[in-house]
This record gives sequence, C-alpha cells and structure tokens, in this order.
Amino acid sequence: RDRKDYSRVFRTVRTVNGVLVIQEAFRGCASKLAKNDDVSLVIRAYIPENQRTFRFELDDAQVRLYAEMGNDGVEPKSMELVKPQSEHLRNINERVRCRRSQGRAIAYFSRRSQAERGTEVAQRGV
Repeated sequence: RDRKDYSRVFRTVRTVNGVLVIQEAFRGCASKLAKNDDVSLVIRAYIPENQRTFRFELDDAQVRLYAEMGNDGVEPKSMELVKPQSEHLRNINERVRCRRSQGRAIAYFSRRSQAERGTEVAQRGV
C-alpha cells in the first residue's frame, strides 16, 4: 500500500464536456530508485456515469514533451533538460477528454495541444 501511495502523482475530480471524470496518475516505475530518471506515467480515468475505467500509458519521452509543450503547442528545444514539475502536470491532466459514443461517455487522451483545440468558453444555439 505504501508503494502505491508513493507512486501516485496526482488525483483529481473534474467535469469534462459535461461528464464527471475521476483521474489518477501513477508513476510508470514505482521504485524509489527510479524517481529521478524515469518520469513515465499511467493515467486512469474513471467515469462513474457508466462505471468504466480507461487507462493511458505515457512513456518517459511523451511525458516530458506534453509537460513542456503545454498550451502554446511549441515543442521544447532540448528534451534532456525537461523535468516535469507539479505545475506542468496540469497540462497533461487537461489532455484527457471525453466524448459520447452510442450514449456512453468515453475518455480518450488527446495528443493535440490546447492551442489547436482551444477551451470552450460558451456554447450557444441559434
């Protein structure tokens, strides 16, 4: 149990496109010895509405890229220098999106940046 608690990076509950999603991120390698070198993540997104869990595995290079790329969509110049910090994890957290397929909510990991998609501010029907 201690190993699982150590490996947890963050846990959050948020609403994505009108769907409640409980997100947890764990280290890919839960060893305390690998904490400085390996920053791979496993993200679990649980949707209570239909009681389904989606799992997304990100390797070391992807985590570093998405953490630094952030909202502007610009890739960092040197991947070796990037160490994801807690403020960068928000960028990875916001990449989990939801859509509806046949009436069921489905979570997916978007590889696009926020700059390509934008954040929905309001929706108005004409």
